[in-house]
Amino acid sequence: MQIKIVFISVIALGTISAQMILKKGLLLLGGIDFSSNVVAEIFRIMHSPYVMGALSLQGIIALLWIYALSRMQLVYLFTMSGSVFYILLALTSWLVLGERLSLVQWIGVIMISLGVFCFNYHPYNVVP
Repeated sequence: MQIKIVFISVIALGTISAQMILKKGLLLLGGIDFSSNVVAEIFRIMHSPYVMGALSLQGIIALLWIYALSRMQLVYLFTMSGSVFYILLALTSWLVLGERLSLVQWIGVIMISLGVFCFNYHPYNVVP
């Protein structure tokens, strides 16, 4: 079970990292405006190293997801990745972006995650 959690955590952390890199790239672009020349705007977006890096990382994570999906039940993989995602997103938003969560929000993240872990605690969570 520990290797599954590590693998799912890598997927969640990769997804969060890709989204943070994408956000940084979009901030550096100064916003997106499709009202005048859509093709030129898409060209400008696609030439951002941050945007391209984020999309590349997301592609790698998609391949890891496909591999994980071939080895684990969907309900297990999806709920566990969501739980890990909540924890890692709260931590990285706090540490990297300086966002604040109240004590009640932290307790909520922990309660949701513990509930998902309890839901998924079963020795047969592999694809037959």
